[in-house]
Amino acid sequence: MRTLPDPRNGAMPTAAIIASIALLLASPAPTVQARPVPQTDDAKADPLPILMYDTDVGVGYGAKLFLLNHLRRDESLDAIAFNSTKGQRWVRLLFSAPDFERRQGSAYPVSLDLFVDYDARIRASFFGVGPDAQHADREKYRREAVDLRATVGRGFSPSLVGEAGARYRSVRHADFEEGSRLRVLSPDLNGATASWSSLMVSLRRDTRDSFVNPTRGFVLQGDAELARGLRSSTPQYVRYAAWMRAYSPVARTPVVLAFRVGAEGVVGDDLPVQALLSLGGAGTVRGLPQDRYLDRARALLNVEARLPIYRRLGAIVALDAGSVWPSLADASLRGWQTSPAVGLRYYLDTFVVRLDVGLGKETTGVYFNFGQVF
Repeated sequence: MRTLPDPRNGAMPTAAIIASIALLLASPAPTVQARPVPQTDDAKADPLPILMYDTDVGVGYGAKLFLLNHLRRDESLDAIAFNSTKGQRWVRLLFSAPDFERRQGSAYPVSLDLFVDYDARIRASFFGVGPDAQHADREKYRREAVDLRATVGRGFSPSLVGEAGARYRSVRHADFEEGSRLRVLSPDLNGATASWSSLMVSLRRDTRDSFVNPTRGFVLQGDAELARGLRSSTPQYVRYAAWMRAYSPVARTPVVLAFRVGAEGVVGDDLPVQALLSLGGAGTVRGLPQDRYLDRARALLNVEARLPIYRRLGAIVALDAGSVWPSLADASLRGWQTSPAVGLRYYLDTFVVRLDVGLGKETTGVYFNFGQVF
């Protein structure tokens, strides 16, 4: 991997954002053939009870409800309430107008997304900071996070989308083990609450044929976020990211090959653990425990072969890889964590149910969740 300018010098966020925007605008835009949810006047409701097992959260139970077009504005409401035997309490609400699938592959004047997420884990894990954190150093603590976002967007064309929004994020750490390293990490915020308000912008070139389950197309996306601490002891930071996703059918087969690669970083002085980027768990490298690695920068690579089995049932075979560093200037191809994964998919009209098994070197992860990983 090519060495990048050190973001601690202040050059990296601007350069990354400008480069990402230039790449998005310069990329050719093939004809988009979107396959949205059928446009009807009928409201749709998809309720789903949850009974599952996840390595990180134990036996879980709850419910998911997806409501579409009940206000006759092509809007959707996605709600999840969840509890588990390992002490996870999770509530999520997402209101979108128009719904993501219905706006996919179209030009539109404005969209609105409202997101509420509360995630409490009584037995969260901390392994240390940096790519050399050891599994044997694992300790437990309580983590409680609140994430509120409001985003407006515009589809400038069927394949070019811009978004801007505001965010409130608060993360509380408590109930440390005796001798916990979290108590002594600098700055001394890890035993209390770190909270931020922030402004976000995103620009993407998106030619996918579907938001829920794409089979062809690509996404090039650049993100930036400026977060200001709401407490005198909570520092501000800048987060920046660039991502690429691609989807393609394999010739003469029903198999879809999916690919994601990207890098992300945070820049700020004396950042607490709550502001660091994580690697591990159901959405990054399956087979690594949740938050297995933490640092200021991360890179991620996922490759999946998605295969149909019977009607709405499908499967995936995947390889996940990633690493973290103190900055992207320290990035290299050495020491990446890799994990193969297999899984099942059940495709509903409005969302995907997924079950994955990640085969890590230290642990085997079993994950139940919703939506494709990417």
